[in-house]
Amino acid sequence: MVVLTTTYSQSNSVSVHHNQTVSAESMAHWMHCNGCYCQPQPGVDLKFYLTNCSHLYCEKCVASCAKERCKVCRSQCTTLMLGGKLPKEVENLFSDPIDMHQKFNKQFHQTLEFQKSHQRRLVRQLKEKMKLFGQQFSQFIEQANAMKGELKTTKAENEYLRMMLKKKKWNISCPILW
Repeated sequence: MVVLTTTYSQSNSVSVHHNQTVSAESMAHWMHCNGCYCQPQPGVDLKFYLTNCSHLYCEKCVASCAKERCKVCRSQCTTLMLGGKLPKEVENLFSDPIDMHQKFNKQFHQTLEFQKSHQRRLVRQLKEKMKLFGQQFSQFIEQANAMKGELKTTKAENEYLRMMLKKKKWNISCPILW
């Protein structure tokens, strides 16, 4: 059995974690012992335990209701006394849902803006590269067309020279008859 402590202060709040305090009023409508159904009361130092199967028992009922098996669900269980330093997932169970939603919403928007700003920068960079590649591609096409023209001209010159060479050979190989 893991033991931590939960106590009320004079300000009617339950210390769930050293960084977080939950008001007794905010838990009064739902927090109760699953054995005797007592609820936390201001000025009463009553400890509550949370089972690994998510049921709550007061210090009076924990031994009889969660010793080996949970009285509510009959599963084997361990208990955690509320208070002190709790695991984050347990601490969150006792947080105000509206506060959690606002915090999550703020984190969500921060994450979204962070990722969007990086995405915009990446897209801008990729567009610049695409523009540069487009310009280079146009230059390559122009160079290829120019080379095609040069090749056509060179082929025509070569053909002319071959023809001239054939004429000269014919003229050389044939004696002049006069």
